[in-house]
Amino acid sequence: MCCSYNKIKKIDLSNNINLKNVNIEHNNLVKIDLSMNKNIEFLSCSDNKIKSLDFSNNLSIKKLFIENNKLTKIDLSKNTELYNLRCDGNKIKNIDLANNINIEELSISNNQLAMIDLSKNINIKEFYCDHNMLKEVDLSNNINIMSLNIANNKLTSLDLSNNINLSTINCSNNKIQHLNLSKNLELYSLDCSKNPIKYIDLSSNSRLDDLTLPKSTTVYKYRNVEFDNNKK
Repeated sequence: MCCSYNKIKKIDLSNNINLKNVNIEHNNLVKIDLSMNKNIEFLSCSDNKIKSLDFSNNLSIKKLFIENNKLTKIDLSKNTELYNLRCDGNKIKNIDLANNINIEELSISNNQLAMIDLSKNINIKEFYCDHNMLKEVDLSNNINIMSLNIANNKLTSLDLSNNINLSTINCSNNKIQHLNLSKNLELYSLDCSKNPIKYIDLSSNSRLDDLTLPKSTTVYKYRNVEFDNNKK
């Protein structure tokens, strides 16, 4: 079912118990009741005005897109089949993903997170958490991450030594002083601009082709350097 890009303010899905795919994004919804829709596997209700969502009866959900609403919290503890979650652009302060061990794509940018625990989410391949308030993040168990955006937070350090599959990193606009990338041999793109990094060794990153650094950073063994987002 798709009824996106309308001006819908209310919708009743209580009799549509066999629905598997629901796209109601870009409307004027302030709430939605999915308690009778136990077969839903994909839901997109992004770009509405929803303040709360209850997924306790939707145990089959695999893909959930709830960006740009007015959510302050979300309970996904029963949604263990979930593998793709996008909840950017809300006001979420805390999120518990301990039961969501199948998540591969997680996007939670532009919220109010001060911390996040991903120790159980070992299958994550893409993690986007930029524009939050994180002071630290532990990715030591997330060895499958390939793409990471954690820009515009309050990080003072970032340990990526276990994340050997990383190909893209954006950690710009933090407070990181040291960045060791000697184990990230697959790295192709790096943006660590707007950090107080004085020296960086890129001698192990032979595949690196897209690089943006702070102006004051001294680079060891790299060829095409961009400084502080001066790309054309």
